[in-house]
Amino acid sequence: MTPARSSHLSDPPAPLPAHQVLLVGCGASGKRFLRVFDHLERATGGRIALAGTVDRARPILPGRPDPYRDLTTALSDLKPDSVIVSVNEKDHFEVLETLAAHPVRHILCEKPLTRTLAEARSLMPALADRWLALNMVERYSPVVEDFRTWLRANPGVRPTRIQFFWGKHRVRDPRPTMGVMSELIHPLDLAAYLFDLGSWTVVDGFTHHSDFAHDTDSLDDSIHCILSADGVVVSAHASFAWHDRRRELAAFLTDDAGNHYHAVLSFDVPLWDCDSLVVQSLCPSAGTRALVLERRYANGDFLPELHQVHKLMRFAVDGLGEPVGESRRVDLSQAVGLQALLEKITRSFAAAGRRAARPLFHAGPGPPANG
Repeated sequence: MTPARSSHLSDPPAPLPAHQVLLVGCGASGKRFLRVFDHLERATGGRIALAGTVDRARPILPGRPDPYRDLTTALSDLKPDSVIVSVNEKDHFEVLETLAAHPVRHILCEKPLTRTLAEARSLMPALADRWLALNMVERYSPVVEDFRTWLRANPGVRPTRIQFFWGKHRVRDPRPTMGVMSELIHPLDLAAYLFDLGSWTVVDGFTHHSDFAHDTDSLDDSIHCILSADGVVVSAHASFAWHDRRRELAAFLTDDAGNHYHAVLSFDVPLWDCDSLVVQSLCPSAGTRALVLERRYANGDFLPELHQVHKLMRFAVDGLGEPVGESRRVDLSQAVGLQALLEKITRSFAAAGRRAARPLFHAGPGPPANG
């Protein structure tokens, strides 16, 4: 059974409550949120409004008041209902700790929640009563919605293997980074969301450690690993040293009737929000494939003012709306769970010495024998 092409949200629903929102961080991520709120303010007649911004560098924001330099002052002056955390990941903990001391109901945060699991866990008591949403933006792709609709229409279909590659070019990018783990979090979450995976085991793998980053001598730039999730093999690859953006998740699927399928989801190629889904049936004996479902979306399918920020707008609406039914939101517990999985992978490789350390730009020794 093939589902119809989904209709996808361009404007927030009428019941969305009024919000005064504070944006913390006006860098590359923050500027994308500014575009989203330009749209939401118009679409809601000002019921949802960006009350102000915070950025220590105080950049000039056309059509907006100058940013506050200090978060505590902004919270005291503006008393926002909601706060968006779009600062660099190394500053998340400090910002979230400050928000925990103020009566902010909604917190929308870029991923990962914090740099370490210890930081994330320390925030849980103070943030337990807040409506937190972690920005796992691919959950809001139309192709993810289409694929989940197809899975519901074909009960019993389950994965036998999941593979993904998630990469982009961040070599000597001036933005600070914690390394490739902040990229790996996306496909890990997406696989768990699509197939309801819960229990993860690290089987094998290694990382590439190099001088790729702009502001530090040594970080993991790539990771290659085999995981097991509820007994399903997951072949996981992510890189900050790839030549271009590449975000793909593929799965081999089967059902109780002996049917076999292969599904491929691709994201943000050639531009953000240009996503595709292809599902094919497989005949193992003949080695043939037949198209079952194909969906492709480009920015022309969405409102012009949401060019390359359509998924981000859907995340913002979900994070602000407190929907009663199904939500794609990654809440506080799930965010800490993802942090725990990243740390589990990192510690497993560190304990086994599974790191190939080799500079990209300076002469140095080759990788260790176990790399």
